Amino acid sequence: MPTAVETTTTIQDQLFQSIQTGQRAVVESVRQWSETVELIASRLPELAFSEPMKPSQVFEAGIGFTERLVSAQRDFTSQLLEAALPATRAPQAATQNTATQNTARQQPAGGSPTGPGAQPSKPGPAK
Repeated sequence: MPTAVETTTTIQDQLFQSIQTGQRAVVESVRQWSETVELIASRLPELAFSEPMKPSQVFEAGIGFTERLVSAQRDFTSQLLEAALPATRAPQAATQNTATQNTARQQPAGGSPTGPGAQPSKPGPAK
């Protein structure tokens, strides 16, 4: 029987292959579309850009923006988790306080336990 890691890896591999197949299909579709646009655009009058951007420049500008956005989101998430940290400590503190209180109830100052399941102390020899 495969382990959880093996199953996850298999699913990821299959998903990755599907993504790559889809990406190749998109690239080919864009290539065909681009060639069609080029054919049509070559018949249109010149656009009024002093220096048109190359597709790679548009891509790089978009990637640069995406990287900035991801970095800002990473910083935001880190700050958010740091701000929430005290709330994550509260259940631990409550559990520790409850355990301390339970121990204190079961162990009175004289040292013999009381509470559910405690054995009554036997009277010692008379002095």
